[in-house]
Amino acid sequence: MRVDPAVVQEVASEVVLQLVLDGDIRVSPERVPAVERQVGNVMRLVHKQLYNPLRAPAAIGATEAGGEPESGVANVPSDITDGEVLTLAEAGVRAFRVNLFRGADIAQVALAPRLYELAGWHLEVYLDARDLPELAPKLAVAPRLVIDHLGMTQAGLPALLGLVKDGAYVKASGFGRIDVDPYSALKAIAVLNPAAPLFGSDLPGTRAPRPFEAADIELVGDAAGERALYDNALALYGVT
Repeated sequence: MRVDPAVVQEVASEVVLQLVLDGDIRVSPERVPAVERQVGNVMRLVHKQLYNPLRAPAAIGATEAGGEPESGVANVPSDITDGEVLTLAEAGVRAFRVNLFRGADIAQVALAPRLYELAGWHLEVYLDARDLPELAPKLAVAPRLVIDHLGMTQAGLPALLGLVKDGAYVKASGFGRIDVDPYSALKAIAVLNPAAPLFGSDLPGTRAPRPFEAADIELVGDAAGERALYDNALALYGVT
């Protein structure tokens, strides 16, 4: 991962740098080399979550010079204009995220049809899958849906699998923070749809009781197949 320190310094308070598909803390410039050392060349896709979406062109451009495949996911305001969406899409944003786990407004989900039609953006949602029986009808408006962190709880797994049957994708990430057996969950997801599981490192994962480990990569590959480690994400994010 090649990151321009000057750009990171500028946007560090507003940008979450993510390797592969997940991570949810704000990274200071001095942490970037440590992340690179931990992952090395295992995963090449760089994915950034943007708390201030209007900084996306500068933030995503931080890795363009290195030629690394990349994409972005933005937390957007409900009144975002078509022009702002198209600017973000041109910069590399491929989706928007709604963090229901930490109190985001479910009304944000209603943006999904418009943003998908306008820019091909899918919706990513961080939630407790135990809430899916109540939330699923509202999430159904999303033409393409991704659920974070295996839905967080084992008790919510049946409802999560119901979404997978209907075409949802699921991030295999945050194993140090979830109350789910990741191996059995991933096996069940991959049986329903081999394209649905999307590996994420959750680096640097400072909110997680247990940080990412190299064994997590092996677990995902064993449970969901090699495609879950890379190819599924490339296809979803349209990275070439």
